[in-house]
Amino acid sequence: MQRFTILEGWRALLAWWVVLSHTLASSGYGRNVIVDQVRNSEVTGFDIGGWFMHLWYEIILLARSGKIPVYVFVMMSGFVIVHLLIMKKEPYGIYIIRRFLRLWPALMFVLVLSAIFYVAGQNKSAAGVFDIAAFGYAIAMGIGLLLAIVLGFAAIGAVFQLVRGHTPTPVNLVKSMSGVWIAYLAGAILFALVYAIPHIGQVRAPDNFWGHFFLEATMFHGLVPNEIFDNAAHAISGPGWSISLEWQFYVVAPFILAAMTKGGWRGVLFVTALFGALFFQSLNEKSLTFMGVVYNWNHPAALPHLMGFFGIGMATYYLFRKVGESPERPMFPIIAIIAAAFLTAGFRGSEGGTVPMVIWAIIFGSLITSGTWVHKIIDSKILHWFGNMSYSTYITHMFVLNLMHRYYIRQNFENQTVGKFIATVVITYPIIIMLSIICYYWIEKPMIEVGRKLAKRMAKKPDPTPPLDSGLTAP
Repeated sequence: MQRFTILEGWRALLAWWVVLSHTLASSGYGRNVIVDQVRNSEVTGFDIGGWFMHLWYEIILLARSGKIPVYVFVMMSGFVIVHLLIMKKEPYGIYIIRRFLRLWPALMFVLVLSAIFYVAGQNKSAAGVFDIAAFGYAIAMGIGLLLAIVLGFAAIGAVFQLVRGHTPTPVNLVKSMSGVWIAYLAGAILFALVYAIPHIGQVRAPDNFWGHFFLEATMFHGLVPNEIFDNAAHAISGPGWSISLEWQFYVVAPFILAAMTKGGWRGVLFVTALFGALFFQSLNEKSLTFMGVVYNWNHPAALPHLMGFFGIGMATYYLFRKVGESPERPMFPIIAIIAAAFLTAGFRGSEGGTVPMVIWAIIFGSLITSGTWVHKIIDSKILHWFGNMSYSTYITHMFVLNLMHRYYIRQNFENQTVGKFIATVVITYPIIIMLSIICYYWIEKPMIEVGRKLAKRMAKKPDPTPPLDSGLTAP
């Protein structure tokens, strides 16, 4: 299967853009403050110094806009997932377990780390949060919690397999996702019964840390609005809201693609109408209206919020295939994407539309060309290395930033915005890189390999779910 290796370099840059954005935010560079500086620095005459300062504030504002790289990630995901579905043609069970193992283990790593420091903080002595006894107890609790979750899911799946008359082997537990899905949904239901219902309206973390913990462990927490479970999408892991968004897309993407490729013109019309309705429904990025009731989120974490951007990524893949068939017109797709950017910006604004779309057009251009100086930089070994760890960096960085600011930087650099920023970069970035290495090489990469081996073993046996045949041939 064709691999788009240059995307690894782009992933590295986008992930660290998000890190930089959160670094600025945690250092006191509020977005509204920067916007005011941009407006106040506007000049009309020939003032080189004034223009330079205005440009500088514009760059800071761009760096502070963390949702721009996230939206580009969303379009990239739509592009890559369609490619994967078309080229691999895996049964749904194989496809979804591999996607699950791609996201969930690293997310749980961060949740368990957060739980360890939460418990240590709750049980600290006069010596503080790093008291050895409290911290040792917290680590033991975290390890036990992780084992309990994994073994609990496996036990429920095993019972389900025995009821069906199957031997509960590892392959059977994940075959067609029967055991895993039942265990997964059982965990979500257990969470709802134990935590959500008794705490409606008073569940903001850390007041109900464990409620948020178990909800986020389902990866469906982004679907829950504030009116049902306050700050559900964002409470613990920070970037976890977009992980939930990604997971929601993974779950439905095969069905959208099937409707487009097997449903004829009716399927295309249905999907087009669906994307259009969701786009206009989500013009307010943080709210949705259902049956006349407005529901609100702190981030665009529910799939309808950003389904349009996933759709743009999916459509871009078909443009990519057309370029392969007609290489004499390589600029057409880029022009089409830029045109869509300005159309989108008319509704969503530049930060929510134009800038992410233009960046995606540049990335797309790097996919359909070769040998330029852009390729030499983006496709370099160092960016590939950081790109491989981009998900681990993305999911772990807020844990490090919050921890260092809470226990060191905030106390030692109070009211020093520049000093706080420099201290954050010097202190936290090496830790983020080290934690990314640990998460990628010890958790993320091994779990990806487990998914690959499971898919290989499952493929040797008949599977009741039909293959994801797109009806298209490889480019």
